[in-house]
Amino acid sequence: MKLYQIFVAIAMAALFLISSGDAVCVCNQHVVGLYCGNSHLLHGCLPNVLYQCNGHGYATVYKRCRYGCVTDRGGKGHCKEHA
Repeated sequence: MKLYQIFVAIAMAALFLISSGDAVCVCNQHVVGLYCGNSHLLHGCLPNVLYQCNGHGYATVYKRCRYGCVTDRGGKGHCKEHA
């Protein structure tokens, strides 16, 4: 391989890893609702992000929490409104 081909391959791999950072977030149990990334019901998620779980598999990003994510007594989450 030529040097520029190696550079392009490395750059593409880095972009893939950066763009798929949220793709590894998994709902551990069959839960439905909004959960903070640091919830014990999620695995591999970012802590200041609110995720939607639909009862199975991967969680999807619902909202990025500017001031942090708060877990309620029942385990569900919401974004803090202010600092």
